[in-house]
This record gives sequence, structure tokens and C-alpha cells, in this order.
Amino acid sequence: FDLATKKPVRKVPLTRSWAAGQAAAFAPDGSAVVVGDTYNLLVFDVKTGREVAKLVDNEIQWTAAITPDGTRVLSGGGGKVNVGDVKRRQKVASIDLAGTYYVQSLAASADGRYV
Repeated sequence: FDLATKKPVRKVPLTRSWAAGQAAAFAPDGSAVVVGDTYNLLVFDVKTGREVAKLVDNEIQWTAAITPDGTRVLSGGGGKVNVGDVKRRQKVASIDLAGTYYVQSLAASADGRYV
């Protein structure tokens, strides 16, 4: 949707399963969007609607964010934050928060250094 006109711009199917949509985020420059779909985080190019990366985990990710430079996808699961590399199309780190609760919101600092 275009927030200024309050009208849809384009409809693109970004999910593939019944367990989709728990997490979604735009890249700061608007070039990509990440959407949670079951245990996967799917990264799409906004202009083309094409999937550019699929980051796989072993549980549903409840929140997502993209770092300001667009190179990393952050997601929150059960007691942890995952860090995925968009170009390498894989999870590169998992930050254990020593808890059993789900991470349901997160954000990256403007310099991309902190979560």
C-alpha cells in the first residue's frame, strides 16, 4: 500500500504456507522485504517480487528486521536472536538470550552494530 494515497500499489504473493506472516520487515532503503513463512525467512526484491534469499531455521521466527546496510536479516525465536547473511543465504549467528520466552520485537541500531 502507498501510505500517502492509501491505495494498493501491487499485490505479490510472498508466503507459501498457512503458518506465514508472523514476521515481516522492509530494508531501510525499501529495496527488500523479509517475510516469515513457517521456519523460513524469505527475502524478496521489492521491485521484481522475486525471492532473493531463503534463510532456514528450526522454529517459527516471531519478528524480523533488516540492518541499515541491507546485508543482514535479524529474527527472533524462542529465547534467541538469529542473524542471517542475505548474500550468503544462510544463518551466520544465533545469540542465545538464556530464556525460554519468544523474542517478539527487535530492531537494529542505525549503525548496524547493535540489536
